[in-house]
Amino acid sequence: LVFNLIVGTGALALPKAFENAGYILAVILLVVSSFMRKSYVYSYVCATFVIEGMAIANAATQTSRLIGRRRSSITEHDISDAFKIKNRTEVSNMAQLFMGRYGVMILTLVMAVYLFGDLTIYTVTVPKSLMNVICYGPPWYKYASRYQHFKAPILQPTNLPTFSSASINDSANASNTVNWDDPCWPSWPAWSNRAAIYRICVAGFVLLVTPLVVIGVSRTKYLQISTSVCRWTAFILMIILAVISLGVNGTPGKAEPVIAEGFGSLFGTTVYAFMCHHSLPSLITPMKSKKNVMLGVLIVYTCVFLFYVALSMTGAFAFTNILDVYSLNFLHTEYFQTVFYKICDYFLALFPVFTITSSYPIVGCTLLNNSLIFMDYVEELYVLFYLFLHF
Repeated sequence: LVFNLIVGTGALALPKAFENAGYILAVILLVVSSFMRKSYVYSYVCATFVIEGMAIANAATQTSRLIGRRRSSITEHDISDAFKIKNRTEVSNMAQLFMGRYGVMILTLVMAVYLFGDLTIYTVTVPKSLMNVICYGPPWYKYASRYQHFKAPILQPTNLPTFSSASINDSANASNTVNWDDPCWPSWPAWSNRAAIYRICVAGFVLLVTPLVVIGVSRTKYLQISTSVCRWTAFILMIILAVISLGVNGTPGKAEPVIAEGFGSLFGTTVYAFMCHHSLPSLITPMKSKKNVMLGVLIVYTCVFLFYVALSMTGAFAFTNILDVYSLNFLHTEYFQTVFYKICDYFLALFPVFTITSSYPIVGCTLLNNSLIFMDYVEELYVLFYLFLHF
């Protein structure tokens, strides 16, 4: 579950950040940048702080039960048992125990705004990705210049005119935006334009993820397992395809070790790539055994870090121009000419959909729990304000 939450859409933006900042600088910042809050090491330390806070919060809730008993009847087992994470304590619940009323309100409000923004991005990204897969995409020649480092020519779709190299370059420099009013497919009805298909995908996505948020993350075990398999498969597949490209074509361009100007994009991408702390309570609490939870989280972080480095390093050396969504770099290459590679093509194109769909219930549950706490405080303030005005 933690692996699914960390490895989201931010992972596909890391290769571009590696290219912009240089591979050596990127690896250093990922590992031991003490001033970066979400670097690999510091992000894990923050995760352990959250887990320790959950244990202390559970112990605090058990204090009232122990206070009413005689000192002689309280055993060492009772004290150690109080720190076991039995009840789910969200970040807002912990703030409720250890902070003042206004501190809790500010925290829950900030968390709600952040999580709502996260879910909004998810709700837009998944339907748009599905729409781009379902509908006929932009003309292939608009992207030709991005893949000139491959030796074989780009595979042309059927029913398209043949272009000379000059017209390809001219078209590649043109705007590659697609209008929402463009038809999804030429043979489809007039009403089924790209905007209509997008709205249908939005409705379908909302109908799919809403029940998952309502039933809670602990009941989506098999969904999380299946998406974990998809994530591992996608990462391994992208790494293997990049290695094949390196073996056949060599390095098309010179990867820079350090580019100071790219630090800003690397910083933001790293923050997003390792972000998971807000949803740890929803993931840790349902676990039956929490004996080695710290070690388990460390193993997950290590696996994620190694995947990130392998994915980004191979991409930085295999491609001249890395796209913002790294999986798109594997489209229109000389390898995607058979049925097997076409399947790989669509699988990688839909990989962001898989990652977001599995993370959506986790983030949604966290938003729901924190919003309920915030509404309780708002209701309390409303009652106090009403009494103040009328009495």
